[in-house]
Amino acid sequence: MLVVHVIASSFLDRTRRLDVARLDWKRHIPEPARDFRLLTRYNLDGLLVWPELTFGQPKVLETTRYWQVFRAGAVEYVGTYQSNRRSEDGLLVGEAVEEEMLMAVRAATSLLAAAGADHPMFVFVTVLGVRGRKLAGRPGEPAALAHAIDRDALVLPDAAIETASADPAGALRPIFDAFWQAGGAQRSPSYDAHGVRLT
Repeated sequence: MLVVHVIASSFLDRTRRLDVARLDWKRHIPEPARDFRLLTRYNLDGLLVWPELTFGQPKVLETTRYWQVFRAGAVEYVGTYQSNRRSEDGLLVGEAVEEEMLMAVRAATSLLAAAGADHPMFVFVTVLGVRGRKLAGRPGEPAALAHAIDRDALVLPDAAIETASADPAGALRPIFDAFWQAGGAQRSPSYDAHGVRLT
């Protein structure tokens, strides 16, 4: 399970709150896969957004991800699909998890900025349920790393996105490097020698 929190620096100013009823969240939260639609519900914390199948009537509400927008100036993203889709063979597709982190951070920072929250924005990432899993590339790429992750929860280093024009891919590189190091790699394979993201 991937958990991403993005917190605006204005979060601590109790006189400033997001008007969640006026948020144009559809411009910032990515559309889900085909056959899904995004649903919303207001709650005590702010606004909850999640994808749901557009056909059939499930007996139990199930979703693979959600976004919680906090009126205080933060966004929580939780996703279970990417980090678990190869769990049956004990693998974790590292680049797919990176891409999901990056998607979550880009959407959250865009939404918060549009709602009037200030930079810098701080990013906190945790990957849960990964003890014993081995990091692997995409299908057709070299085999998984030799060493399995040695803990269930990877609480990764935090990062700051200093300005609205800053590239989140650059700011998140220390998080990605630590994620891959947890699986025994030297660093993330998604950057070249100059720190430019390859994918």
